[in-house]
Amino acid sequence: MVRQVIPEGLAEMVPGPALGALLAGIDIHAVTGADAVEVLRARARQLSHEQARLLATMVEIGLCDPDAGPGEVARLTQSPPYAADEIRAALAWTAAPLSANTISPKP
Repeated sequence: MVRQVIPEGLAEMVPGPALGALLAGIDIHAVTGADAVEVLRARARQLSHEQARLLATMVEIGLCDPDAGPGEVARLTQSPPYAADEIRAALAWTAAPLSANTISPKP
């Protein structure tokens, strides 16, 4: 198999679109063991970045005003009681995974 050399500076790259695009071009089967570890670390950074964005999106959905007009961007100061249900429905999650992420407002 032909070895693929990972890009220089991979270990220092911040997570985001550029790192995601770079990782998409790496064939993990064609890198050395040491390079595979660097790819793993970079993927973990990217995953954490995406998970943070996912949770931020959940928070925004929880604060969207259901009474806003079409095309109107409006947020509430607190999530309504059914906000978690909206997210569960969108992601086809049961109650358990969502409650584990604790996005519902504190009483």
